[in-house]
Amino acid sequence: MGYGRLTEKKVRYIVRHKRRGKSNREIAFEMRVSVSTVKRVWSYWLTHGEYLPIRKRGRKVKGLSEKEKEIISEAKMKYKLGARRLEKVI
Repeated sequence: MGYGRLTEKKVRYIVRHKRRGKSNREIAFEMRVSVSTVKRVWSYWLTHGEYLPIRKRGRKVKGLSEKEKEIISEAKMKYKLGARRLEKVI
């Protein structure tokens, strides 16, 4: 069973149906999330009184300064290489 990504809509659904007395397994099956996720969302709701905040996934984007961009573009024009090989040159 592949689990889907937890969204704001799913979190609200979980809380709404738990308040109505639906079981964790039923909600998990309907929302395509694990039972432990339903428990985690419900526990957060009981302790904080608000919906579980959804965090962004993946690596954080690191911005480049203008000087770094200039160095990269000059090296790319000079050596005509891709990113992985340019990394060794720079």
